[in-house]
Amino acid sequence: EGDTLYVDWLYYVMPPVVFLSTAACGVAQATGLSPPTVLHLFFLASAALGLRVLRQAFPAPATRSLGLLLAYLVLVVSSLLFLDRGGSLPRAFGQREQLFALFFVPYLFWRASGQPASGAVRGLLAGLGFVMMVKPHLAAAVLASELVFLRAPGRRRVVWLPLAAGALLPFGALLLHSPAAFGAFFDRALAYHLSDAYDPYGRGFSEFFWSRRHADVLVLIGAAFATGAWAVRRGAATRPLYAGACVAILVLYLGFLQQGKFFFYHLIPTAGLAFVACAAFSGWIVQSLAGRVQRRVGRVLLALPLFALLGLDLRGLQEIFRESPAGRPAPILPLLANRRLVALVTPSVEGAIFRYALSHELTLMRPWTSNYTVPALLQIEDPRARRKALRRYFAPLVERIRAEAPELVLFSPGHAGMGDERMHGLLVEGLRLFPIAGYRLLRGSHGDWLVYERVAPVDRHGRAAAGN
Repeated sequence: EGDTLYVDWLYYVMPPVVFLSTAACGVAQATGLSPPTVLHLFFLASAALGLRVLRQAFPAPATRSLGLLLAYLVLVVSSLLFLDRGGSLPRAFGQREQLFALFFVPYLFWRASGQPASGAVRGLLAGLGFVMMVKPHLAAAVLASELVFLRAPGRRRVVWLPLAAGALLPFGALLLHSPAAFGAFFDRALAYHLSDAYDPYGRGFSEFFWSRRHADVLVLIGAAFATGAWAVRRGAATRPLYAGACVAILVLYLGFLQQGKFFFYHLIPTAGLAFVACAAFSGWIVQSLAGRVQRRVGRVLLALPLFALLGLDLRGLQEIFRESPAGRPAPILPLLANRRLVALVTPSVEGAIFRYALSHELTLMRPWTSNYTVPALLQIEDPRARRKALRRYFAPLVERIRAEAPELVLFSPGHAGMGDERMHGLLVEGLRLFPIAGYRLLRGSHGDWLVYERVAPVDRHGRAAAGN
């Protein structure tokens, strides 16, 4: 909408994330759907492509791939909901980590199968190349598994060309769109993540290490390693597939630990691959049993829990395409309808506000967030330098609010990564950039959000009318 990425719009994530989101918003504007619905439909289309590649990897007999296909469907629908005791389907479905898993799992099994590449496979490889550039450890997992398959005869060119094309696409598009944005990405975004200022603000590792969620993932990893070793020993699975899966699981697990946030959806690549691999290896072990009765009983024992998981999660699929009541900021909803607003939030973005805005007739005015910048600036030791840096950072935002005059300005109640500081206290009491002329602070309960409402008209220069 006119801003130059990384120059005017101060964002600190990788270009694939930006293009994935803006593409969804563009399609939403053209079709009238909400951006979350567009993105969810894209995920389901990606899953359909993954299922097609898996069927091409194991064309016959169908019973050989039963456990693999069912496990992949569970991954598609639930984002491994059974691992999240809190039941957070709307929160987990549609995360970028899940998109990576939906592309990576079919790639791994196809790559080990020795089947020729088709158009669907090339499309999947290009998609995998694109999404693996979201985070370094995702790309590392793909490269590590590919090293295992380098001895496989042929098809190396088919694999690497689509992967490279998908990986370079967002960066090439950024360069073609704006050389200034391309340079600013390296000067600001990339440099910021490589500096000491970046902090994921996650829980301590010692706390997470003893949690049930971590134990669940370790159980899945152990089960995948054990069933895979058993399947290889029986001749039911190939050594390259087993080695590639083990290497990828380890790299993804180490990357998850390195992130330090310990969010549930960050586990999806690790746990998802381990879960699907375990189901596939178990199915192949059953297929290798000598007796017909043994094989049938084994298939039933394998399919029953997978069908049960799939059925439970399909029942909750409706939550994906509607706003979750538990996630709505109910106390301030009456104020939000048909308004133009700007939300000032902490680094832990208040997703409920944005989800509700995207799903209803509500305009977010160029939604600025503090990302990780404000906490980094708060760590500056010299008080004068810290104040100067903060005022310089917020100056464009304040000017934009004055010029565009949104009807509401929301201050988040959160303070993740900011210590005892709050956004409202920082801007109003510390920097004295607020209150803005023409706005008044609304009293009352708004779910701990502080809400400013525009009460005075403004001229074309953003100045409030005289006497207000």
